[in-house]
Amino acid sequence: MSRALPYPLLTAALLLMWLLLTSFSTGQFLVGAAIAIGASHAMAALQPSKPRLRRWQLLPKRAP
Repeated sequence: MSRALPYPLLTAALLLMWLLLTSFSTGQFLVGAAIAIGASHAMAALQPSKPRLRRWQLLPKRAP
């Protein structure tokens, strides 16, 4: 993770979703990029803990 884009995949996905839901224009691209970068930095500030599976043998029992 870099400081400029802590979650680059999240940033790209949010920007792509923004552009798909709105029109493809320069203004919308700039607004979407600002929102995506802001959301990426917000996720970095939250620092979500990584999920950890302790008992792998229970995973097949829970799968549908």
